[in-house]
Formats: sequence, structure tokens, C-alpha cells
Amino acid sequence: MKQFSKQYKTFTAWKKNKKKSVYVKRIVRLHKLNPKLSLKELYTKKATLELRKWNKLTPAQKTERVNSLSVLSRLRHGISSHKALLEFGTTEEMLKKHVGKFLVRKHKEFIATKTDSIQRGMQVYTKGKIKSIVVKNSKTASVIGQYFNAVRQSLRSGDTTILNPFRRIKIIDSKGKKHVLETRLAKLYEIEESKESPEDFEVYEYEEVNQNAEINQEPTSTTKRRN
Repeated sequence: MKQFSKQYKTFTAWKKNKKKSVYVKRIVRLHKLNPKLSLKELYTKKATLELRKWNKLTPAQKTERVNSLSVLSRLRHGISSHKALLEFGTTEEMLKKHVGKFLVRKHKEFIATKTDSIQRGMQVYTKGKIKSIVVKNSKTASVIGQYFNAVRQSLRSGDTTILNPFRRIKIIDSKGKKHVLETRLAKLYEIEESKESPEDFEVYEYEEVNQNAEINQEPTSTTKRRN
């Protein structure tokens, strides 16, 4: 067993001699998720990438984050962590590295927090076009996921009223820029027809999608009504 820190051989000894603080709480949380790492490794965030900005991730790390967020979403819907990890072909270590701050270990299962503040890349329909953006948290991602559910239903049925909850919604990205969601059915058909194949566009699996969810019409830090 490797030394936990320069002064203390074990985590238990280190914790016993430390006063309560935000820093200590963070190390304790990370240690629970990564018991084999030393203090230096925990402190330098070797254990976690969830706070790293989306555009600072490598392509491989972006794929890992997408898979980890997908697992996080499944956990929020009551799927066991074992089943969710198998579904997306990832591991506990990878999950802890990318979304560990928003996980709680209960017995042998992971429990996800209701929301998270992890950046993720997404695409939206706005002003008749497909636009790639980065959003700051799961609440914004959830609104986008619900929007695309409504878009699919509207395109299939031709019923434009399905899009009514989104006509006055603005999505605010990680840079603070506002994006008005496209709700004109003719434009939505044009966007769909412009795709060469289904692979040209993807709403990531990790988004919190609830077809029966009500959209909050009050302005927030991530979504805002159109003036």
C-alpha cells in the first residue's frame, strides 16, 4: 500500500489530524470514490475531470464524458449502475473520473444527484439551422432534450401546438450567448431534409429527457423566455 501523503501513511491518519474545511471535505469525497490514490493525486484532480471545460477535453475524453453522462442519466431514471455501465461500455473508474462529484456511493450502487454542473457539447435547431453549442449543466441539457422530443413528435404528426412550450424559450450557452429554439414547422422540415444521414446529427443519450415534463417558463441562469 502506497503512502497517502508525505506526513501520513494512511488516509485515516491524515483525516484524523485535519480540521473540517471545504478542502478536507473535497478530499474525503474524492477518496471515497478513488481509495487507491494518494493525496497529491486527489489534489491535482487526477481522479476527476468533471470540472474541466468541454473544449479543454481531448476527443477521447469527450467520448468518455458523453458515456459517463449517459450512465448518470440512466441512474437518475432508476437503472442500476451495473446495468448502465454495461450498456455504455464504460467502467466505474471512468465514471468516477468524469462525473464523480455528482455520485454518491450507497452500498455497492452509485446514486446520482438530481442535477449536475458539468459542461457538455450539444446541438440545437435555431434560426433555421443546426448549431453546436456547449451548455453548462444538466438543467439546460434537459430542456434541449425535451425540445427535441417535441420536434420529433411535431414532425411526425404535423401538430405545431406540441412546440408551443418552446416558442419563448432561450437557451443560454456556456459563454452566455442566447439561442432561440426553432419552432417553425416548415423550417424544421427543411433542417431534417438537409441532413444527408441520421449520423449527421445526434442528441446525446445522456440528456435528461421526459416527454411528459413541463417546461419551466420562468427565466433562469440557463434558460430564458424570449422578450
